[in-house]
Amino acid sequence: MAFVGREQELAELAEALQRAAEGEMGRVVLAGSAGIGISSLLDELESRLADVPGIIVARGHATEPRSALPYAVLAEALGDALASLTDEPFKAVVGSAAHDLAALLPAISPRLDALGIGREAPALEAAEQIGSRVAESLRGTLE
Repeated sequence: MAFVGREQELAELAEALQRAAEGEMGRVVLAGSAGIGISSLLDELESRLADVPGIIVARGHATEPRSALPYAVLAEALGDALASLTDEPFKAVVGSAAHDLAALLPAISPRLDALGIGREAPALEAAEQIGSRVAESLRGTLE
C-alpha cells in the first residue's frame, strides 16, 4: 500500500534523524487528535528505517490524562526502546541511572538483576532533588 499525504512530515523526521546522526541531541514529538494519522506516520517511518542499524522509534500513547504517573508517556516509550536493546547496549544506556529507571520502569528490574546491574539509590540532599535527578537520568538515557 502506498503512503501518501505526509511527505512533508517524513522529510522533517528525516532531517531530525540526519541531525542525530551528526551528533546533535534532539527529540521529535508527534502529537495530535485521535484519527489524524500519527500512528500511520510512525508505521511508515519504522518501515523505511527497518534496515538502518541503531535506529529506535520509541512510541508513547497519551490517550487519557495520567497525572498520577509522572513521565507516563515517556516511560512507555522508553520502556519499549530499552526492551528492544541487546544486553551490551542496554547496560551502556542504563549506566548509572539504573535506580531511577527501575523506579520509573519496574518491568526492567528483572533484567537489571540478571545482568548484575545495581540499583542503589544515590544520596539526596533535599526532596526536590528527586524530580530533577529522575529528569536528568531520563535525559542521559535518551542521549
